[in-house]
Amino acid sequence: MEIKNTTSYTYDVLMEFNRQHKRKLFRAISIIFFVATVAMLAAMLGNLILCAVGIMELFDVQIRSMALLYATLSIFLLLFPRLHRRKFCRKQAAIHSVENYVFTQEGFENISTSDTGNVQGQYKYDVIVNVTESDHAFYLYIAPGAALIVAKDGFTEGTENDFRLLLRTVIDPKKLHID
Repeated sequence: MEIKNTTSYTYDVLMEFNRQHKRKLFRAISIIFFVATVAMLAAMLGNLILCAVGIMELFDVQIRSMALLYATLSIFLLLFPRLHRRKFCRKQAAIHSVENYVFTQEGFENISTSDTGNVQGQYKYDVIVNVTESDHAFYLYIAPGAALIVAKDGFTEGTENDFRLLLRTVIDPKKLHID
């Protein structure tokens, strides 16, 4: 049985992938910010206590410098990735890439057409290192930051459930993270 899918890499499709992929990174950054915030609050509390007993001035230069550095770093780390991600997705969507997939029990074929050229490849399923899914797509990771996007509404032969069943038979269950 062949399962065929056509997925257009539009801005929305690429943004959804990036949001899905960046969730893990965002969690790690959030934990780092939480720890840094707790450390800064502890330092400020210590400063207030030392000030109360007359040992040091309120918010001496080191604490103010640390707070300014933390605020600057926070703004940079929270805003820069979002701006960069949007710019990247707009640029990628502008080349009008369309991926045509043919999935079989033995492997899959990917024919990519875009404004910059055409690429065709045949692959075995062992190139896939991880499979996840969102509300609208399956993500077949071929590297930690790179995935083939298979839109759920793009099946031209077979269905989303047929594809899910195929994945369960050809992908190592440790790599499979789908419903």
